[in-house]
Amino acid sequence: MAQDLGKDIQIKIITKAKQENEVDVFEEVTTGRYFQKGETYFIRYQETKHDQGSVTFKINPDASIQLTRQSADLHLRLIFKDQGIYQTQYRSQYGMIPLEAKTIAMEWPLLADLTAENNVQGEIKIDYALYSQNKLVGDYEIRLQFHE
Repeated sequence: MAQDLGKDIQIKIITKAKQENEVDVFEEVTTGRYFQKGETYFIRYQETKHDQGSVTFKINPDASIQLTRQSADLHLRLIFKDQGIYQTQYRSQYGMIPLEAKTIAMEWPLLADLTAENNVQGEIKIDYALYSQNKLVGDYEIRLQFHE
């Protein structure tokens, strides 16, 4: 039986994108939801800037993290696992774009089961390189801090 004892959380996310010789930093503070289904944990929030899409971080029992971003015009799913390389496709208003995400480094806290006495908090750090058709699109860093 699926378990959803979700908790409201505060989220601060910083994304650094280095493409060619330019570095862009995006920062957002928002609210979201933290919940568990079986041995899988989720952090979900709605972007208030940029595309105003829905974002989900899915933390799997196999030590991988799946990042999904979707809005009316786009859908992107990236999978990160220590030193792993995963192929995916980015659906944009211009069509499907093949992508490959190479995880450089990642860390996250041990996430306890959700019970009334647990105070949910932690930080997810992911560094990765994104390629399209064997060409480097950019190097990225994600820092997601969350707490009740």
